[in-house]
Amino acid sequence: MLIAGLWICLLSFSPVNLLAAQTTNRSVWTRATQLFTTDKRGIPGNMRFSEYTGYDALDWETSVGALSDTSYKLPVYRGWPSRPYVVVGDVRHQDPRKQWEEGEIRDAVRAAQAVGGDAIIIRHGSESGVQAITGTANTGGVYSRSETTGLVVRWQTEAEIQARYKRDQRLLERLKASQPQLLMSEQTGSLAVKYLLRTGVKDSAPEFFPSFLALVKRIHRTNDMLSGQWLFKAVVKTGGIVSQTERSFMGIATVRVDGESIAIVSVEGETEANFSGQQNSGRLNGQIGIAGISAKAEGVAITEKISVTYQSVTQSGTAQGTFVLQR
Repeated sequence: MLIAGLWICLLSFSPVNLLAAQTTNRSVWTRATQLFTTDKRGIPGNMRFSEYTGYDALDWETSVGALSDTSYKLPVYRGWPSRPYVVVGDVRHQDPRKQWEEGEIRDAVRAAQAVGGDAIIIRHGSESGVQAITGTANTGGVYSRSETTGLVVRWQTEAEIQARYKRDQRLLERLKASQPQLLMSEQTGSLAVKYLLRTGVKDSAPEFFPSFLALVKRIHRTNDMLSGQWLFKAVVKTGGIVSQTERSFMGIATVRVDGESIAIVSVEGETEANFSGQQNSGRLNGQIGIAGISAKAEGVAITEKISVTYQSVTQSGTAQGTFVLQR
């Protein structure tokens, strides 16, 4: 009777929710087992480790062409890795004002090894801690503006990578079956999934597909004009002599085109963003404002994607990044 009851519960999931539940539970179980079987006594006395116990949909932030310092026993990243990973937790010095030199980084690596980590990602100030990449960075936390932390990560298994890919494919297949006129590219579909996850909608929740469908309808283009609503992702890299940081933001923006003039303004999301300039034969030139940074920018635009890059000099060093919109 017990086995039959379990099968009934499993079959009550929709295909998308069942896949998401399997993906997430496998990740959480692997991480919990890993932490249980490791010896935390190996964590240096000046370091403090905090386990991440939140929801895990295997969609942590990544970047293209990331560099790592391989002079330690584990890779040390100062930006997002390009390889998919799962966050185990974060490690910080007992003195939040301590500047991380070679000794502190070595201790952080030892702490990461003690809890089964494969690498650490160094974060600074308001970008410290797991909150910065789980959508709760603006809700306030225990990290000071000057504190440095190291995110402890393990690399995703091939099974986890495939589970995430299949989840996105099932969503697109379900979209095609129910609303074929709203079909979008895999890239845009994956970006929409990531945005919903960052807003707090769990991919195992019954409302995930309705939320996905509502978002797709919102950004669906009705003609070949650029005007309309777009999903965006912005990357901001700032740096000086001492340190460099990389932040990413997602949201929805409205695009308005009047002759050769183009204006882009964010209407929802994790940061304020705007662009004002000229567009001629698909090429863009103008001024961008994003996350408190103002800079000259240029880019290109086609009916399904707008890509803008910028660079400027700030009081603390330089700022550069990308502002990419898709639909």
